[in-house]
Amino acid sequence: MAIDAFDWRFIFLMPLPFCVVALIGGALFMPGRASRTRLPPLDWLGYLLLAGTLFLLMTGAANGARWGWDSTRVLMHGAGGALCGVGFVLWQLKSRAPLLDFALWRNQRFTSALCIAFVFGGGVFGISYVIPVFVQEVQGYSATQAGAVMLPAGVMLVLIMPLTGRFADRVAYHIPIMLGLVFFAIGAALMSAADVNTPFWTFAFFGCVSQLGLAFLMPSLSVSALSALQPHQLFRGSGNVNFIRQLGGAVGTNLIVVWVQLRTAVHSEVITATQTADNQPPASFYPRSPRGSPRSPLRMERRTRWRLVTWARCSKRKR
Repeated sequence: MAIDAFDWRFIFLMPLPFCVVALIGGALFMPGRASRTRLPPLDWLGYLLLAGTLFLLMTGAANGARWGWDSTRVLMHGAGGALCGVGFVLWQLKSRAPLLDFALWRNQRFTSALCIAFVFGGGVFGISYVIPVFVQEVQGYSATQAGAVMLPAGVMLVLIMPLTGRFADRVAYHIPIMLGLVFFAIGAALMSAADVNTPFWTFAFFGCVSQLGLAFLMPSLSVSALSALQPHQLFRGSGNVNFIRQLGGAVGTNLIVVWVQLRTAVHSEVITATQTADNQPPASFYPRSPRGSPRSPLRMERRTRWRLVTWARCSKRKR
């Protein structure tokens, strides 16, 4: 609603009031206590190397289709990111207070949980990105309608999370993790079959199925990873899990953006190659808005574009 009423930049200002309330509440109801042990210093060099690695690699990948994958800018970003990444790993192995304690990765159970967290983060953040893009660009939804598609899944997640948490306490850790991955995969598979004519509530149901997997995964994943560590390793282990999950989200979203750019270019070439004077699409491919229909002209334009892509692909196969 904020995007439709104001501007897309306004979305970045919405968390500020909640942050202020959280700061005030934390200061009043969560009083801190003086630490009896000396806290380790922040690894500034490791932080800068890690930030440089992520910035260069993510920027190069996101702009590869625009700049050209063999362009100097992309190659320089890739080489710089690789050098920073190697430097970060070598520095972390020598640092007395590393940001990522790679010694913990020798624990096979902990490392397995990190792999699942990476894949899970990529899937969750990727789907959270691609659903609004799909329903707005293909189905012509407004920003408010796109948010409403994801609302049922969020409500269901809040209601079912206490139940899945109790279930995770009574069974082995791997059972809810596997159930979560299965539900998440089913939801993603259902979404892959969606098109311009998929109804609102059908797409919302697909989102609920994928979020059901999230409800099973979240309570068990962190507990499974941290239970494999010693008490003095918990704070570093928790940081590792959170970072890897966020890294998976960044990588997953970036890969989806790159894939969408590549496929958009392919479909544009297909449409261009089939647009000749002797090969025009029939009138049935242009949707007509019935009298009194709330369908917007922008939505009709996007439906037309989607149908033209489908027609062009079918025409190319017949050749």
